[in-house]
Amino acid sequence: MHAMNDYIPDFNLTSQQDAEEALSHLLSSLREELSDSYVPGCSSFADVTALPDYRVLGLKKSRQSERERWRQFFIGPFNGILCSSLTCHSCSFQISLDFQLFQTLHLLPVADSDGNIVGQCSVVECLERFLVAEQLENYCCFRCWHIAAIKYASKMCEDQIIIEKLKLCRELDSCNCKNMSCLREMPCPNRFSRTFKQYSVAHSPQILCIHLQRASVNAFGEIVKLQGHISFPLILDMSPFTKTQVGTKTRGEGGKQICPAKQQSAQQHFPLPNALNLQHVKEMPNGIGRKPETLSSYAKDGGESSEEEKHIYSLVSVVEHFGRVGSGHYIVYRRVAPSISRDNHAGSSREQWYCISDSQVDVVSQKEVLDAEASLLFYEKVYAL
Repeated sequence: MHAMNDYIPDFNLTSQQDAEEALSHLLSSLREELSDSYVPGCSSFADVTALPDYRVLGLKKSRQSERERWRQFFIGPFNGILCSSLTCHSCSFQISLDFQLFQTLHLLPVADSDGNIVGQCSVVECLERFLVAEQLENYCCFRCWHIAAIKYASKMCEDQIIIEKLKLCRELDSCNCKNMSCLREMPCPNRFSRTFKQYSVAHSPQILCIHLQRASVNAFGEIVKLQGHISFPLILDMSPFTKTQVGTKTRGEGGKQICPAKQQSAQQHFPLPNALNLQHVKEMPNGIGRKPETLSSYAKDGGESSEEEKHIYSLVSVVEHFGRVGSGHYIVYRRVAPSISRDNHAGSSREQWYCISDSQVDVVSQKEVLDAEASLLFYEKVYAL
């Protein structure tokens, strides 16, 4: 923790720290350290000769590809990729597809007016609420308007050049088709499009961190802690929430799945530097600047996994907070895998849970862990069950 002072001077080690905030600072500091040490595998000759004591070596066939090295530096065990899709169900058109890195999934539990978490609330329910589709109000779809414009132009002017231009238009917000002379008298649509925005997991991390947001603002504008138990499983299946499995489901339709939209999108690829907010990447040598990696291409091929991979996770750690917002005490539950000794090659047949509170460490039962009012959950991906 003391090493973080070089990256976050305002991080006070002597005062009470929020566990999720401390984890976020730690991971961001690690990412900054790794990104500073990243050197592309190939550069322009001008970049190389500008360095002191440079040497030009022959290319080794066994060397890692630039893509593999990029993954090694920027896609860590806590890094997942969220996909945000904007889809119109009036014309079955995928308007946009954005990708962004995440290190923690922040889930908001359902609570009553007194700040108590509603009974039978579960992590799976919180995930469903977080990834459910939300309908955008008063949204006019780009493609719906063009479909109406094509019908109007075909009926009123029958100019094939204009009709063909409308069919090929992909400019979205910068489109100037409405300024065409034959469309100026076109009546405005009498209804808005049924457009939905939805998140899904495009790439699942090796270590899944879930933050159950217990800090909330009450009716008086005060920050309070949401009290109550949120059930969480020992084995968590994230497959229903991945990009290949999730359907467009809405709260208003009781979770009813709508027919998926056609995979047509005016936007497909998004450069890595903007997504990671790594401004210094622009100054990297030309070797990585010529052909930047994209989150979208990484997510589309499933990272290093195949489409058939099961996104199954096993609970490894739980963080519980006692007290009020801004004060109190944290304890950690940690699962320890069976050890293998010389006398017992198979090791212990059972895994053991421990409770860590400052310097005190106690053995606890699995039931005590599952009864905890968790703030942070850590799941590790299981590759074989």
